[in-house]
Amino acid sequence: MNIQEVSKRTQLSDKTIRYYESIGLIRIKRKDNRYREYTQSDVKKLNAIRLMRYVSISIEDIKRVMENPELWHTVMNQYKHEFEKMQKEDEKKRLLFDVLNESSYEALFDQSEHIIETLHDEDLFELIDYIKSPSLFSTIISTLILSGPVLGLILVTYTDVTFSNQQLLVPFALFTTILLTVIWVNYYKNRNPKLQRSNSLVSIVLFVVALIVVFAIFIIATLIQEKLILTPQSILYTHNILYLNHAFIGFTVIQVLVIIFGVYYSHKKDMDFEIFNECFKVICKYWTIVVSFNLIFLYIFFTSVSVVNVDGSIVRFSALNPRGTHVDVASVNRVSVGFTDGFFKQYKPEFSMVLTTDQFSIDIGGANFVSGTSDTYVELELLDTLYMSKGIQKIVKNQDVSACTIDIHYCNRFMRIIKNQ
Repeated sequence: MNIQEVSKRTQLSDKTIRYYESIGLIRIKRKDNRYREYTQSDVKKLNAIRLMRYVSISIEDIKRVMENPELWHTVMNQYKHEFEKMQKEDEKKRLLFDVLNESSYEALFDQSEHIIETLHDEDLFELIDYIKSPSLFSTIISTLILSGPVLGLILVTYTDVTFSNQQLLVPFALFTTILLTVIWVNYYKNRNPKLQRSNSLVSIVLFVVALIVVFAIFIIATLIQEKLILTPQSILYTHNILYLNHAFIGFTVIQVLVIIFGVYYSHKKDMDFEIFNECFKVICKYWTIVVSFNLIFLYIFFTSVSVVNVDGSIVRFSALNPRGTHVDVASVNRVSVGFTDGFFKQYKPEFSMVLTTDQFSIDIGGANFVSGTSDTYVELELLDTLYMSKGIQKIVKNQDVSACTIDIHYCNRFMRIIKNQ
């Protein structure tokens, strides 16, 4: 490329570019006709020089660094003390110096072209301000994600709730408390109220709205599912695929957040939500694929269930068998019961009751009960009595009642099932 193209891409004058060449900062190859031929590498060098000159690094020191990149941090440290003393009016230069000081010379060399090409100086410093100022939205989301152990410790201390591996709860709660303190101290120390970003309750309200929408979608989908598969004889139903409910909710949450925050970004240009806008563009571009995938996923959600009737029989649905296959109670050859244990037991049902046939097994301990009674888990006790009256084998896996962390009334019910009372 010629010098005019380089000048346009670096925003340096022809005279400045030739000056940098004359003092040896850049070395330009010449064609056979003696005209200069600038390369992509030359553009990167000139952009890096421009950024370094902006923060007042001398020509001599720039030349030292370009000849020996290992001296980068040594040179930056020489200027660090001076920049720490800068007055408020030089805040922009100090901010840029901080960014350069935290980078390697190689990173500066690679990224400077993109910065200079796409941003004017004022935009550049807006970006630096943005990067160095944490948002209220991200801080609150981090708090929600990390507050689990602390909330668990509060529940254990002031309520009757208990957890497995409870001895690990205190150190986890202490660690997350320290981490949350660091996050909020960083927020109040570095936040910039002048920035037009999500330092407002608007983004939090949108997040709550997104969760409400997801909850409504899940409730509507569940009601449609029950309408399609349940009969007056149904007593409970459960999904054949483990954690299908969680996958459905998680996938829906992601899509709703992308759509809501993507639309919000298109109106407010809030940089906190730029990633959502990029994802939203992908959804819009490939909307036929996204809609098809959602329909397939919804179909699997509706059909991958097993329904247990009041007479102990099972109706097994699947994506390949949406009408369902009726399995008589006589086909149930084993019932395995016990309290759930393991490190992640709090993410599983408290009680496991697995019905096994020659073709499949289903765990109805965490099933959805549809009998209409307010006495939760009474359906399990009724089914257990029915299966035992049919002489079906029962296997007890874990009868340690201390593993039960819910209301004692339900724990006693589970023990009666285990002991055939």
